[in-house]
Amino acid sequence: MNYERRAPESAWAEADALRKATLALTQNLRMDFVMDALLRSLAELVPYSCARVLVPEGGPHWLTLGERLCPEPAEKSYRSPLTLIADKSPFLQRISIKRAY
Repeated sequence: MNYERRAPESAWAEADALRKATLALTQNLRMDFVMDALLRSLAELVPYSCARVLVPEGGPHWLTLGERLCPEPAEKSYRSPLTLIADKSPFLQRISIKRAY
């Protein structure tokens, strides 16, 4: 398949995934539901084995608001919010540096 044909199909798939995400996000505003809907919708656009939603807490600390593994484990266990420290993660160090610009 050539590029001219794939681009509209890809754009349609992205728009459809974003439409589904918007609908899912507005059905229930509890944070855990919103994060789960967001991460499920992301999986339709970007294949991943693990995804997290992180927000800066201040200094080197980042709070994990949501997390999803693909494939999902058979039994989900409740996990309290996780705080990560950028000083211990090269990935978070890169994010912190890029965020400063």
